[in-house]
Amino acid sequence: MKKILSVIFIVSMLTMMLGTSVFADEFVVEKGFNDDGYNYKAHLYVGGGEAWDVEDAQLVMKWNEAWLSNKDKDADGKLDRHLGYDTYIDSGEWCTNHWRGTYVDDQGKSQHYTETCKIVAVTSNDELVDGYWIDENGKVIGEDIWGQFALTLDVYNDSGTGDHGVYYKGQPGLGNLQ
Repeated sequence: MKKILSVIFIVSMLTMMLGTSVFADEFVVEKGFNDDGYNYKAHLYVGGGEAWDVEDAQLVMKWNEAWLSNKDKDADGKLDRHLGYDTYIDSGEWCTNHWRGTYVDDQGKSQHYTETCKIVAVTSNDELVDGYWIDENGKVIGEDIWGQFALTLDVYNDSGTGDHGVYYKGQPGLGNLQ
């Protein structure tokens, strides 16, 4: 279950960020949640797993202004991403994701799981070595995601598998990279 959630989350979020554009004229960014579960003013998404093809799950995503702004400061008709940078590298972006849900195991027993992960944009001083981003001091930042991001934290708990605790922790954990 754990790897499925991580892959679904990463592909879904990066597709939203890199593969599509959010145009300011498609909707009005207002306070509160829209019908899809997004609160752009608060940099927050709360929704059921059905939107991500995972039944009996809830996902809460939080992000900063660099990940996806609620403004169009450069007047290009789109909500801003990594404003002032050509890519996410050096932008200071981060996003956290908090999954929780239930499933029925092979014995018919209901099981509960939670997962929290954080992704940050890497800097131009960081180096990619064997699939992991390393900072200029030689510390592992996190696992590479699409050449611009590092998975810095992944905590997984599952009553059915016995998984419990930190699955992966690089630098800076839950702190800001910059």
